[in-house]
Amino acid sequence: MNAENVNELSSFRNLYLMTRRPIAPWLPWVYGGLTILLLVILASELAAPAFDFRAIFILSLMMALLLLTLLNVRVYNRVESALKHRVLQLSALSEISKELFLTLNQEQVYKLVLDRAFEATGAQSGIIVLYDTPNEPHIVARRNEGKVTTGGLVSLEVFKQALKLGKPITDDEGPFANGMKRRLIAPIKREDTSIAVIVLESRRSNAFLDDDLSFMAQLAAQAGIVIENARMFDWIQESRNRLQVILDSMGDAVVVFDVDGKVALANPKVAELLNLNPNLVINEHVWRLLERSDLHFAEKLGFAPEAMRALFLDATDEAVGSGPRVTFKSISNQPRYVERTIAPVIGLDGRTDGLVMVFSDVTEEEQLAQQREDLSRMIVHDLRSPLTAMNASMKLLGELSSRENSNFARTIQRTTETSQRALRKVLNMINSLLDLAKMESGTMTLEPEYHLLRPMAEAVRAELMPLAEELDIQIIIDMPDEIPPVKIESDKIERVLLNLVDNALKFSPIGGTIRIQVRQENSEFVRVEVIDNGPGVPNDQKQHIFERFRQVEGTKGNRGGTGLGLTFAQMAVQAHGGEIWIENNPDGGSIFVFTLPAAVVVMQDEQ
Repeated sequence: MNAENVNELSSFRNLYLMTRRPIAPWLPWVYGGLTILLLVILASELAAPAFDFRAIFILSLMMALLLLTLLNVRVYNRVESALKHRVLQLSALSEISKELFLTLNQEQVYKLVLDRAFEATGAQSGIIVLYDTPNEPHIVARRNEGKVTTGGLVSLEVFKQALKLGKPITDDEGPFANGMKRRLIAPIKREDTSIAVIVLESRRSNAFLDDDLSFMAQLAAQAGIVIENARMFDWIQESRNRLQVILDSMGDAVVVFDVDGKVALANPKVAELLNLNPNLVINEHVWRLLERSDLHFAEKLGFAPEAMRALFLDATDEAVGSGPRVTFKSISNQPRYVERTIAPVIGLDGRTDGLVMVFSDVTEEEQLAQQREDLSRMIVHDLRSPLTAMNASMKLLGELSSRENSNFARTIQRTTETSQRALRKVLNMINSLLDLAKMESGTMTLEPEYHLLRPMAEAVRAELMPLAEELDIQIIIDMPDEIPPVKIESDKIERVLLNLVDNALKFSPIGGTIRIQVRQENSEFVRVEVIDNGPGVPNDQKQHIFERFRQVEGTKGNRGGTGLGLTFAQMAVQAHGGEIWIENNPDGGSIFVFTLPAAVVVMQDEQ
């Protein structure tokens, strides 16, 4: 084609651009805004021969077919490009899911989300803004953006709109000057609350398409789950570390098992108190630990191996509760007495998630208890016989002196009576010690019979009347005649009543009154009360007043005591099927109350 032909084409092109109509069949043709230029080359010259109507029609049809072909090619290319882009995004989402759910570090999660958003959308810069609290957003990840601030972003209208709608939007609407940024804002939500926002920017026109919005919506949904998981993991790790610090500083040994029997936690005290290396048992299953014969795992925790297996077979039962306190002798180079307490670990759903065992060193307490027991045995075995002989001698001396009617004889009689009361008191203490030891060991057997309570109350009053007269204290018996008999071992219950009245005498003021009051509480129990008007028992000591050798602190009595009378009273009453407790006297003082099963109920049970 020569220059003249080119000029001719240019003139035809200019004419077409002015008229927007075809000049000849081979000249520009317009369809749907698309301009097609058809050139007919004959030999080497560009010419415009005369065409008849048929030729023009054929050329026009060819032009239309060519135009349609070009349009199809364009549509195909556009669809193919969009499809490839979407396939890449879907593939990226699949890969992102794997990467995200394998990552629990929050910083890595933010960086990974931003990197994958860049790759899938072709953004040029971006950040992730995290909302720890609604009023304190801060940037946790950025890419190719050095000067952006959270204050500038949160003030943008498109930013506010995205948070309000809760879905990705763009500000790529309307005319943009060259170089202006297009933004895509994608909120990351959990339970209708925005926890973070992804902000992507690009200077290309039409930078973010509908597919990009769909992709970012799915990415934000996945990111919300992973960020929440990462936060929960960090919280659990922090809580676990805090718990470990607390456990490490405890004076007790602590072992925590999960519901499957795996050792989840063990503090350093386990090594000292139980002779177990925490590092060897943590994350090990209890079944494997029990199989190691050299470890003696169950024995060191105070179990027989079969009992420990049974414990963890029942650990998944929702009804598993706190176990009783058990004291055992530890297996270690230095003998120790260890008290074990077991409690279930209850989850938020109310189900048992595991067990926690707490081990306390009670060696000193056990040694003191052993010393008290040895002392009690010594008192019982070494003093009981001579005191019984002395009491018999005093009784004989009193009987002999009663035959004479002289001042000397009466003086001897009063002296022997006083001595007998003191001896009976000491013998009562020794008998209480002996009975306590039998009750605790389970070797005591009661031989109950039916008895009325009034004769026992009269005997107690007669026994303590000389002492009461010395203190100018009245002992009153308030008991209706219709009180039914009770099936008891009379010696034990009479001693209970004697101990309670004697205790009231210690703390009652001179000129006071002690009342023995008996009532039928209901068809099952008879209620006995010993009421005094002394200083009373402080509330914080009421639950300890029945412990062995316990004395009321801060209260001075008329005379001292051993602290065994109330302990014996509690154990004897409970052995008969009753209960004993202390109440406040509205008029001042204390009310010691105990109950005994009525004879009617006892006979029905026997039948």
